[in-house]
Amino acid sequence: MSDTSLMISIVAVIIAFTSLIWNIIKQIMNDRHVLKINAFGGFVAGAGVSQKVVYIDVINASKFPKYNYEPVFCVSQNMFSKQTRYAINYNYRESSSSPVELTPGKKTSYYVEVSEDLLKIVRDDYDHSYVQFKVKDSLGRTYCSKKMKTNRLIRT
Repeated sequence: MSDTSLMISIVAVIIAFTSLIWNIIKQIMNDRHVLKINAFGGFVAGAGVSQKVVYIDVINASKFPKYNYEPVFCVSQNMFSKQTRYAINYNYRESSSSPVELTPGKKTSYYVEVSEDLLKIVRDDYDHSYVQFKVKDSLGRTYCSKKMKTNRLIRT
């Protein structure tokens, strides 16, 4: 076997291995089930009164239909500490049934009034606690929003 044929064989093996790895990664990325959760503060205006609220958008970023349940409100004392979960009453949802079916690319929205009940949950260490919203899907997977400082999200 000459050096040229050996070199061609080695290059062919490298290209085949690279192609195999590329196809595996591509398949994994295409079959991902992902829900993206965005949370931000805002206001609802109506009848001359504006009210402070926290909006939660749940977006289906996968290629498959997903079913999601209402978000859970989680509070932690610092960025890496254990979280305490709270079920809170959401005031708005595009669909009144739970779970909500999300087709690919569709989003559903919730909002929570910033009331005394919500502030009681985070009042102890308001300036230093973190808030996160979590959603479970019908397969039992949990998707999380980014952790945010409580005083940035809920300013009184």
